[in-house]
Formats: sequence, C-alpha cells, structure tokens
Amino acid sequence: MSDKTSVLRILIIEDSGIFRNIVSELLADHNVVGAKNFEEGYKKYIEFAPELVFLDISLPDGNGHDLLVKIKEHDKNAYVVITTASRLKEDILQSIKGGAQGYIVKPFSSETLHECIKTYLTYTENNKSSAN
Repeated sequence: MSDKTSVLRILIIEDSGIFRNIVSELLADHNVVGAKNFEEGYKKYIEFAPELVFLDISLPDGNGHDLLVKIKEHDKNAYVVITTASRLKEDILQSIKGGAQGYIVKPFSSETLHECIKTYLTYTENNKSSAN
C-alpha cells in the first residue's frame, strides 16, 4: 500500500498556526484537520476519528504528554506521533511510555512527514495480517 493512494484522516494538534498550515499544505493529499490547543485537540480527536495524529508537547492549555494519555485512554490503538522542538531524553521516554508510535523533532522535512505516513501504513497492514 502506498501513501500516494491512501487518503488518511490526519489531525495536527499544534499551537503555532503557521506550523499547522505548513504541515497541512505538505499533507494536502490527505484529509487534514488542525487544532490549536489541548481542549480543541481532544474534541477534534473524538469528532474526527483520525487515523494518524501529529501532537506537539507544548500546548497553551496543557501538556501534549497528558493529551497523549487521554487519547490512548479513549482509543488504545490511536496512532500518535509526537512533533516537538524538544530533544530532551525525558520527553522522548515519556512519549514512548505514553504510547506514542513516533517522535520527530522540529524543524523537520516533508520527507520526514511522509516517512511517518509510510510507517503508519506498514503498521496498519502488519496489524491487519496478524489479526487474521
């Protein structure tokens, strides 16, 4: 399965409007929705039921790690990739412990985003085959 033929529902939870817009443009082949904070991010997660979430750690009304846990409590199979400027070992470990499937450091390239999508598609294909 190629990311070029699969249109995914993707949620970007990021307080920077410029960054949300750039990522949305880079992923224009997909159905992308953005959220600017913790509260809006969780609400849109519930309403939009995205297949893939790009989640910032630093949000104006909460912590992305806490939102990750809340999303995972709602859907243990949620596929979340942390997007942050933080290179702190503690943030990486907390993201893994919270159940994130990926961690990418800003700034990142369009290739990095598309690599996350390819990884997601491989992950879902492998999980479908192992479920049968």
